[in-house]
Amino acid sequence: MERMPNSTTEDAGLVFVYQQVVAMGFVWRDFLRHDVGIDLVIEVIESGRATGLLVGVQVKSGASYFVGENARVYVPWSHLQYWLESSIPVLIVAYDPSRHCACWKAIEIVEAIKQEPAQVVTLKSKAIATSHSALLARYETSQQITAIALEESV
Repeated sequence: MERMPNSTTEDAGLVFVYQQVVAMGFVWRDFLRHDVGIDLVIEVIESGRATGLLVGVQVKSGASYFVGENARVYVPWSHLQYWLESSIPVLIVAYDPSRHCACWKAIEIVEAIKQEPAQVVTLKSKAIATSHSALLARYETSQQITAIALEESV
C-alpha cells in the first residue's frame, strides 16, 4: 500500500503546530484524522490552569502557500462559512516545511464577503516561531490566541 505523497507534508505541519502549542504551555486536541475543517483545538492555559477557552485550528502545509514571508490560502466558501458559524474562533495556519516556519490568521466576519466559489485568505506578519525568534514569537502568539479566545467567549 502506498502512502499519499502530501500526507508527509500535512503531518509535518501538524507536528510543527503541536510543538508550538506545547511550547506556549497550551493544550492541544486533534480529531484523529476525521476532521471536517478543523484539524485540532487549542485550550488556553493560564498560570498552569485550564481556562476552558478554546480555539480551533486548520493547518495548511506546503511551500506553495508562501510568497515571500506571507502566505495565501485558497479557501472554499463552504469552509469559510463553516469556520464563521463555529461555536469557537478558528485560526488558519500555513506551514512552510522548507523553511520550518508558519504564519496564522484568525478567521473573522470581515472576510465573509461571499465570493463564490472561494475566498483567498492572506496570512501576513503573524509568524509562528521561526528558529531565529522562537521565544518572542511564541509569547506574542500565545497572548494573541488568548485574546481571540476571550473575545469569542464574551
